[in-house]
Amino acid sequence: MTVILHNPPGVFPPYRCYAHATEVSAGSRTLYISGLNGFHVDGKTMPESFEEQAELIWQHLGAILKSAGMGVGNLVSLRIIWQTPRRRGERADEGQTPGLPPSRVDRGVLAAA
Repeated sequence: MTVILHNPPGVFPPYRCYAHATEVSAGSRTLYISGLNGFHVDGKTMPESFEEQAELIWQHLGAILKSAGMGVGNLVSLRIIWQTPRRRGERADEGQTPGLPPSRVDRGVLAAA
């Protein structure tokens, strides 16, 4: 099995010990794409509006797929999660299941493509 990490140009820099996508080859190709957000390529700034952030995320997704020789036609599933910024003073692990990472999810949609 071959594992290839994908962190293409045109997408914000990946976090430490993190890849934007991981491709696993074992007779067929599967690309696992990590959660993306609306950061510009500088990894520090993001557009003000939801619409601009969403467009930027689709651009990042396209760049990652292209780096693997794929396109949106190769997508099997998309999970879209909207998050709100943490409130000042709120504990990150408040109300979370022990051993699972914290998340402040308002609503989520799972769609097949």
